Amino acid sequence: MAFLSSILQITSRLVAACRGSPSSSSSPSDNQKVIEDELKGLEMILWNIDSVLEDARQREIRDASVRLWLKELKGITYDAEDILDEYEYELLQCQVDSRNVAAAASRISRKRKDMDSQKETSVISKVPSFPHYMLDRIRKIRERFSAIKKDRSTLSLRDLGPRRYDYDDDDSIKPLSPSSFVDESRVFGRDGDKEKLIELLFSDMNSKFSVIPIVGMGGLGKTTLAQLIYKDRRVQGYFDLKGWVYVSVHFSVLRLTKLIIETLSGQQSCAFLELNKLQSVLSESVAGKKVLLVLDDVWNEEQSPWQLLQAPFANANIVRIIVTTRNSSVAQVMQTGTSPYQLGLLSEEQSWLLFKLYASASQEPLLQFIDIGKQIIKKCKGLPLALKALGGILQYKTEESSWWDVLQSDLWELDEAQAEILPALKLSYSRMPSY
Repeated sequence: MAFLSSILQITSRLVAACRGSPSSSSSPSDNQKVIEDELKGLEMILWNIDSVLEDARQREIRDASVRLWLKELKGITYDAEDILDEYEYELLQCQVDSRNVAAAASRISRKRKDMDSQKETSVISKVPSFPHYMLDRIRKIRERFSAIKKDRSTLSLRDLGPRRYDYDDDDSIKPLSPSSFVDESRVFGRDGDKEKLIELLFSDMNSKFSVIPIVGMGGLGKTTLAQLIYKDRRVQGYFDLKGWVYVSVHFSVLRLTKLIIETLSGQQSCAFLELNKLQSVLSESVAGKKVLLVLDDVWNEEQSPWQLLQAPFANANIVRIIVTTRNSSVAQVMQTGTSPYQLGLLSEEQSWLLFKLYASASQEPLLQFIDIGKQIIKKCKGLPLALKALGGILQYKTEESSWWDVLQSDLWELDEAQAEILPALKLSYSRMPSY
């Protein structure tokens, strides 16, 4: 449920930023303080909803009411992101203006040492306050999420606890995301795809800037394939600068530019908050260099943010960007000049090798249930994530009934449009005893 983790990240970041941001008044009733309280309330509600999402995912295949609830939640979340993005911009602008005013006041102080402190203070206090309409909009967001939270009781959604999150240096939360590292011994059937894409990567070297999109349904192994390419010795040896950024739903040019600087430089923190300054830093760092960048899990379908993000790479010698996405429209927006690489499903032979690897912690059960296992992999239809998920679940199952429960489950009766839900099978069987 990437859509909810994204807004949780934004909300947490805004709460932290509010505490340190300037305001036009130190009064507890100040508009900014009220907004901070609203954001804290929203954050608590989001965590409350997040704790039942695992159960909702298990039930959405067969329960129309839960599917409708998730659809409504997703719609509210996207509306909220637009508003919170606007508020984040206002907050950053206020911080920038505050620093500018403070710098101006310092210059005035040096030039007019005889100026009384009251006049100087009046200059500093003229920091822009936040628009009043922001409070109403944020309050309405919280009310909409509060209403949908109440439906969890009506739907009898179980609280399975919040998902795992990692923390940035600034204590803002983020979901644990894929990195550039991969265990090649646990990957099957992607050697041909890897070689074709590396060939694309090095073709037409007269072209200064090129984007290579890897497109496919969720769980197909797009990220794994990008990891294989990224770690290839030919790729590592050719490019001067290499970086990996996990993008997800929230396509913030400011945030992504900061992350790109950090991944290309190998530094953990970039302190600048202004996009113009960040782009200048990025432009200088890539000047005359051969750059490889992987943008993993991209959802953005708007052209202007993408054009703004790629602008600093104009000074580079050669730029190759690998993009992984579920949506072919993303590739069209990027105007890559390269046809999207449609990643295919695994063959039955490759599927068996992958499933066997994850299901064979103990060799005896796998040999005992080899016929059932081969029937299970046929139903996985070559989807790597489903094969790994079910193999992992069955790894310690020594009872034949556990394997038959998986094979005969009605969750397999999915139409083509629901094929991406196959990995949810792992959740459905996660309650099976481990021993």
